[in-house]
Amino acid sequence: MDAIVPYVYASQADDQAVLAIIEQMAAGEIDAAAFTSSPQVRRLFHVAAKAGRSQEARQGLSRTRVAAVGPVVAAELAAFGVRVDIVPADETYFMKPLVRALSEAFAGRIKI
Repeated sequence: MDAIVPYVYASQADDQAVLAIIEQMAAGEIDAAAFTSSPQVRRLFHVAAKAGRSQEARQGLSRTRVAAVGPVVAAELAAFGVRVDIVPADETYFMKPLVRALSEAFAGRIKI
């Protein structure tokens, strides 16, 4: 089981970590990506563009279930051509409903 690290934000020095995540998504190694803010989305695509890997980022996200905390973040993802699969149903756009929506989307797939 892998750890989930909410609210961790990569600094400029962590560009290589962002690129590694892009590679993992493109390889189909990541089941879901959850976005909690528009700046997260912009940062992912900024790092990808700077490295010439925008297409790889889009391909990776197309292979990954994408969750957005709410409609503002979903719209930001859509602006980058990313399909959003999971958005909390209620109008409380914060971490707990997002995690609940992710759990529901993956119910029955997790083996413990």
